[in-house]
Amino acid sequence: MAQPAATSASAAETPAPTAPAEVAPAPPTPPAPPAAGATQQEIEMAAKLAALEAKVAALEESNKANEAAIASASKLKFSGYVQGRYEWHDGSINGATFSSSGTPTATNTNRFLVRHAYLTTQYTGTNAEYFMQLDANTKDGLGFKDVYASFLDTWTPVKMKLSVGQFRYPFGYELLQSDADREMPERAPIEKFFFDGERDRGVRLQGSYDFFNFAVALVNGTILTYDGKNTINLAASKDPSATYYPFGSNDPNQFKDWVGRLGLDLGYLVGGLSGYFGKGLYIRPPVAATATAPDVEATPDSRYKYRFGADVQGYIDIPSVGLLALKGEVIYGKDTARQFQGTPANPCNSSATWGFILTAVQSISGKFGVVARVDMKDTLASSISSDSACAKPKSDAEADRVITTGGGLLYYASPNIKATVTYEHPTEQGVNKKGNDFAMGQLQARF
Repeated sequence: MAQPAATSASAAETPAPTAPAEVAPAPPTPPAPPAAGATQQEIEMAAKLAALEAKVAALEESNKANEAAIASASKLKFSGYVQGRYEWHDGSINGATFSSSGTPTATNTNRFLVRHAYLTTQYTGTNAEYFMQLDANTKDGLGFKDVYASFLDTWTPVKMKLSVGQFRYPFGYELLQSDADREMPERAPIEKFFFDGERDRGVRLQGSYDFFNFAVALVNGTILTYDGKNTINLAASKDPSATYYPFGSNDPNQFKDWVGRLGLDLGYLVGGLSGYFGKGLYIRPPVAATATAPDVEATPDSRYKYRFGADVQGYIDIPSVGLLALKGEVIYGKDTARQFQGTPANPCNSSATWGFILTAVQSISGKFGVVARVDMKDTLASSISSDSACAKPKSDAEADRVITTGGGLLYYASPNIKATVTYEHPTEQGVNKKGNDFAMGQLQARF
């Protein structure tokens, strides 16, 4: 195993920073000698006054040190929330299924779980921001979420922020909405289809001026998720019917993807336009792979990835009732097969998918709320080649549409606690119809 290269002898070793020396308070000014002929009482009073001045000077130095410590601590913020949940699934049954290797999977999905347990640490200093977010839950385990370093612009009115690390894709509305603020329990299927994992790693530039705001990022192009054991790059397997090798956070494609959103915020009306362009490399493993030769006859599938989105949110105050929020979002995405290293483009891998999300939330007296949501995800059969070799992808697209309707009740006992009860009914297309309704009760506490 190769050893790491030794540090060059000519490179100056940076010494570890040392704590600044403690500054001792200035010695008190010695009292002026008593005037000739002063009485004993005057001499004692002068001594007491000198001692008192010394104590005041020491207190002032201590107060300055405390103010500096408080100012530094005020730049460090901690926040977080916990979501305890019970889920009921219509398709849940007692028992388990087993893979070809004997790995069991429980078929009972009615359960209590900790859906999210976030801890966020943020430090904002002079032109700098540190941000780290952890999520510990019983579904995916412990993992990093948003983790980045930022350079803050304090010179221009655009208030720009340049961040490098891991962050949410700056695309649309629901993808950027916090899990703590979203009224329905999970993101809509169209969001999960295009951005499952929600985050990527790269560099992002944000800014705002007056009513306008923007965010643009250059990212690896990986779609990260967690299967309970490993971090998986779903960009290597967007075809749900294909088995795949996990690439972790390393995108097998060198091309970096662009994603961004241009927004408008008028307070009562908020909206934006989003776009994404990249290249995806989806590698199907060989049919007869073995442990010693896993890459023999692996089939590369390279595609251009285009995503476009528009979102709008309106807020209306209903007299004697409360605030009504109406939210809409539409996403269209197209994958176009391309030639890759001598492998010709496969027209069966070109497709287009679109979907929408419509949400209404009515606040009642500030403590209660009612939410309703309708969403859809559909791959267009007309976007797939009519070549006879593409019969299966075309038939799959003719039966993959899912329309989900749902709603629920919200209760805010205080700004720190929220209770939610929801029910969702997915409607599948054609032969894919099945009973998979989903109900949930959740209690969320935040600080």
